[in-house]
Amino acid sequence: MLQVLLDADIALEWILNRSPIVEEVEIIWYLINSHVIECYMTKIGIGKIHLILSEFNGIKANDFVFYLEGVVKICPVDYNLLQESRKSPLDFETAVEIECAKQKQCYYITQKSHDLIINYYDKVPQLGELWDLLGREFASKMNEVLHQKKINLISVWAAKQGLGELIKWNLNSDQ
Repeated sequence: MLQVLLDADIALEWILNRSPIVEEVEIIWYLINSHVIECYMTKIGIGKIHLILSEFNGIKANDFVFYLEGVVKICPVDYNLLQESRKSPLDFETAVEIECAKQKQCYYITQKSHDLIINYYDKVPQLGELWDLLGREFASKMNEVLHQKKINLISVWAAKQGLGELIKWNLNSDQ
C-alpha cells in the first residue's frame, strides 16, 4: 500500500474547493477511503484545518475533523521531531510535515514548490507523479470511473454532513 503524508493545505484547499487541484485531490481522497493509499497528517495540520473551518461553523468544523481523524492516521509530533523541524530553513509547518514524512518513510504530497522541498526530502512527488507511483493504468481507470459517474466525493460528504455552506460545488452541477 502506498503511504503518503498529506500537506494540511491540500486538505484545506479541497474542503473549501479553492484550488485547481481539487479534482486530483478528489481522486486521492477516493483512494484513501478505498484503502489503496494509507494517508498520514500531522496533528498541527489538522489543528490548522479545524481553526480555519471553525470560523465558518464550529460544529461542522468539529464534525469534519472527527471524520478526518477517522480516515487518516495522525503522525505523532514529539519533542525530537519539533527540534529537527526548528533547524530547517523552511516554514515551520512544512518542516514538521517533512520530518513526519521522513519518520514514516512515506511520500509527502504538497502543492509547495517541488524544487524547494526536494532539497530537504526526496520523496516528494508532484501531484501528476503520484499517478506514476500508483500506476498510470490504475489511476486512469479511477479517473474514468469518477467522471462517468460524475462522483464528487467532497460534495457528497459535505451534503451528508450539512457542510454545503463551506463549499462552492453543487451536487447537481457537472463541475
